[in-house]
Amino acid sequence: MSSTPWCTPNICARSLLYLCFQMAEEGWTQGDCQAAPSFLSLLINALGSLGVTERPRYYNREYEHHGTLHCRVILVIARSERYPDIQSWRVTATGFRHQDTYPLAVRKTLRYLCRIFEEHLAPTPMRFFPPEIRTPVWEARMRSLERRRHEEDPL
Repeated sequence: MSSTPWCTPNICARSLLYLCFQMAEEGWTQGDCQAAPSFLSLLINALGSLGVTERPRYYNREYEHHGTLHCRVILVIARSERYPDIQSWRVTATGFRHQDTYPLAVRKTLRYLCRIFEEHLAPTPMRFFPPEIRTPVWEARMRSLERRRHEEDPL
């Protein structure tokens, strides 16, 4: 998330290409995240509203460690065109299978997204998504939302 002065676009592109090649050699698979009726569609819509036009890219690797199946998923979020001061970033999640770890990585990405773009997301419904650290401000927003829900629907 911090800027790396030594990372020019050409050096970054070569480094990413090398990293992708190395990951492929170690059994990683990759792909673009596709919209689905889940937290993933929420993530893609939120990123689009923030000027991130590229779909998140995922890297996935299932492996066995000490007789137990493990899975690691990395989601890479591209740089926003609307907020160029915020660099591209990534989130890593580890679980046991892809079916469990991929949604975990998406939810973790949403939490980080809410922290990175907190002021930009304040006027949107995304302001209610659980942040990585539940601050008193977030808890107050949740209480207010819950009160409004009870006032609108007394049942």
